[in-house]
Amino acid sequence: MARAISDYGVMLLLAGVLALTFLVYEDGLSGPYVLDDANNLEPIGAFGGVTDITTFRHFVFGNGSGPTGRPVSMAAFLIDAQYWPAPPRDFKQTNLLLHLLNGLLIFLLFLRLSRYLAGSQAIARLVALITASLWLLHPLNVSTTLYIVQRMTQLSTLFVVLGLLLYSAGRARLDANPRRALTLMTLAVFPAGLLAALSKENGALIFLFFAVLELTVFARPRSRAGTLSVHAYVTVPLLLIGAYFVLNWQQLTDGYAARDFDLAERLMTEGRVVTEYLGLILAPRTWGMGLTHDDITLSTGLLSPSSTALSLLFLLILSIAAILLRRKAPPLSLGILWFLAGHALESTFLPLELYFEHRNYLPMCGPLFAVAYYLVIGMELMSDAVGKSALAAAPVFLAGLFAFQTAQASHIWGDVELLLGTWEVEHPESLRAKRVLAYHFGITGRPDPALKLLRQAEKQHPEDLAVPLQMMTISCEYGREPIHTVDDILDKADHSKITDGLLPNLTRLAHLAADQTCDVTLQEVDELFSAVEAMPDFGLRKRVAAKILFLHAEVTTARKRLDPTVRLLERAFHYQATVSVALRRAVILASAGLYEESLATLEQAVEMDRHRPFMTPSRLPELRALRDKIERQANSSNTDPDTAASNGTS
Repeated sequence: MARAISDYGVMLLLAGVLALTFLVYEDGLSGPYVLDDANNLEPIGAFGGVTDITTFRHFVFGNGSGPTGRPVSMAAFLIDAQYWPAPPRDFKQTNLLLHLLNGLLIFLLFLRLSRYLAGSQAIARLVALITASLWLLHPLNVSTTLYIVQRMTQLSTLFVVLGLLLYSAGRARLDANPRRALTLMTLAVFPAGLLAALSKENGALIFLFFAVLELTVFARPRSRAGTLSVHAYVTVPLLLIGAYFVLNWQQLTDGYAARDFDLAERLMTEGRVVTEYLGLILAPRTWGMGLTHDDITLSTGLLSPSSTALSLLFLLILSIAAILLRRKAPPLSLGILWFLAGHALESTFLPLELYFEHRNYLPMCGPLFAVAYYLVIGMELMSDAVGKSALAAAPVFLAGLFAFQTAQASHIWGDVELLLGTWEVEHPESLRAKRVLAYHFGITGRPDPALKLLRQAEKQHPEDLAVPLQMMTISCEYGREPIHTVDDILDKADHSKITDGLLPNLTRLAHLAADQTCDVTLQEVDELFSAVEAMPDFGLRKRVAAKILFLHAEVTTARKRLDPTVRLLERAFHYQATVSVALRRAVILASAGLYEESLATLEQAVEMDRHRPFMTPSRLPELRALRDKIERQANSSNTDPDTAASNGTS
């Protein structure tokens, strides 16, 4: 059966699948920015656009996502826009092209691996074609491809797969041509592995994928060179990564303080989540998909819910079986271990959100490859004509089903109201679903359905202070009688918690008060900020705390309250020591005539600039210019500093 399709035929079929993939995603290209898309892309316009090397470095190396800042991904966003705002379609289209490129690389990788495992070019090309086709058309990939910021996941996948192609090519040549082999294997680490990690941190899993290949594809008895290469390219890097985790354990797990779950609860819940992921890969659905899985039930014990213990036992048995069968059934072992390796970071101990579909973008290749491999082997071994035809029809049926499901999902993603409404209907317990739909209703002139949704959200999540704040903001914008007064929210703050929706709603309310477009005053907003800063969990998310304090300082500045402004900026600097915070404090002090304190604060900013992140542009010229200006003001001023300070203080 496999021999009936030539290389040329396989290439034609692959081209057809790539074209079909583009077609089924086309409706989704007209969709909106979602969740943190805008937060990551808005800095494009922070300095009037990315127009020169300085603004390029600010945008590419100034992102706060992860420990690396993900500069490769940030640079890739500039393919589609150098100014902000920009239309989302261009970003989504580039994501789709990257998805197609990844599909092509996955075809080439599994062509090589299948050829090594099966010993047959004919079988290998059919296995690779089925694997790549199912992966390209799989509906689980919609929320990666059409979620713009997940270009980070796509690029990390691209460089990991490229690295695995280089590693497997070198590993296969190790005995025959060691020098060429080691060159290819080194290129797999640098630049491919490095670029993967600088796209998104789980690119470092490339070394774990090397280990999976060594356990399955290259598990035959090794020569001395083979053993040494395994230690150099697999064992040593994995030990170094493990040592990094051990040495930085406290820092890596600090985030649990701001979560609603602890490490044990996360690990138990992830057992159920990863099991569900596997089910969605092998039997996908369109209902209940998207970005609003914040409604997932938390596992608080092995029997709470009871599926926790069953899921963990299932994954344990699966892992043991994969190890035991790695010589007898290497394709099956490869499929299982690949999937588990791909979830080794984002679905284990790190204090991340519990559930995101995009975490399966690369891991799903493993199970799909195992399915494809045994379908093709079954076709080759099957003597019954009916059975052979049924097996041959299976991948065609699956590809058609996946294409239909992806087209459905893509159509939903292409219409903002349909998308947000679907999420809310399919996830009625999701706070995120209600909040984003209410926001959409609010900015499109429909306050009544927005407020109705938020009332429902408040009943389901009474501990979330962002919900009544959002209600107040919408009521304020549309001149409605507020459902909650400022005093109501001040009382509620004592037993509420900091959530993602708090900062944007505080920001919007502060702007409305400053513009005097509603009855809420700056004094009341000042009091709201103070209440938030007194909440028990304030400060657990340091970056959020710093932003809240900085924004509060803008409110107190507008109210001409010098002392609180300076104290707020000092606290913001404590939570996130940045040049911007120190610079703002220096300007405030100088405006009050406190030149000595202002210059001392500028020295703090200069010191921070010396320790700025790698490749981030220096702001020393700006700092020196401000210092010279303040020194001139100090020299020419006859104002007594104590008087200036008292005049600016309330």
